[in-house]
Amino acid sequence: MTSAERFLAEHAPRFEEIRETYLDYGPLLPTRYGPPLVRLLVRDPEGIYAYWEGGTTLRVLDRTRGSEMRMDILEVGSGFLAAEPEHEYEAEIGREESGHFAAVARSNRVRTPRRGPALEVDAEWAPTSKEWEQLRALSALLAMPLPSSPKA
Repeated sequence: MTSAERFLAEHAPRFEEIRETYLDYGPLLPTRYGPPLVRLLVRDPEGIYAYWEGGTTLRVLDRTRGSEMRMDILEVGSGFLAAEPEHEYEAEIGREESGHFAAVARSNRVRTPRRGPALEVDAEWAPTSKEWEQLRALSALLAMPLPSSPKA
């Protein structure tokens, strides 16, 4: 028996135990990362994205209408909220205790855009007179009926 064979014979049981792949995932992720917070981001005229940490109740305030909506949430999470065009929204997270809401954090205020195109044009992005002529020519082409296909 060679020295290599003797080494393998002595250590074979140890190598058999190590054959499973070992993955080190590191320490567990914390359940929270910091102080309570809630943030709102406008997605479109009818939707807002919210993310939060540190509360069990989310209260969404429609500042334009003067109404509110409450929902039970996980302590850390995110989600999409239904909204109305041209409304201002704000959110709070907190705890609901015997019918009373105790806020621990307030979000930024957001305003959803209108449903159609903008009424104002920023001077920096306004089309030049040459571009307006090109747009008029293109819109005239689009308004023309398509030629009919020849009949067989």
